[in-house]
Amino acid sequence: ETALKRIEELKHELPPDSAESEALLFNLERAAWTAIELANFWVFQLRLGVPRKDTEGFDILAREGKLGIDEARRLRYATEYRNLSRRPADLIDWEHLRKNLFLDVSVLRAWCATVSGQFPS
Repeated sequence: ETALKRIEELKHELPPDSAESEALLFNLERAAWTAIELANFWVFQLRLGVPRKDTEGFDILAREGKLGIDEARRLRYATEYRNLSRRPADLIDWEHLRKNLFLDVSVLRAWCATVSGQFPS
């Protein structure tokens, strides 16, 4: 949730090669990895198996009826941000990022709420 809040703060600061864009990419990556870890946690808690790939936890949860197929697909897509910091800034499609950021952050935020509802603290 902290990474998602920071993304909201930085989403308008997208010129490449700036400290703000670097912070945005870092927080997107952090949110993506958190979503993956939450899926894997849920899979392990339900003893549904062991995901072999980063995003396979979403597939397992969908197969077991814990996630809708469309939701699992959208989460797999949103968690592609997990590798952003490895890409050179000039190879990042900043326009695509601007266009999809709101939807992807909404998907990740909804996922956090779903998992929190399953495992209240």
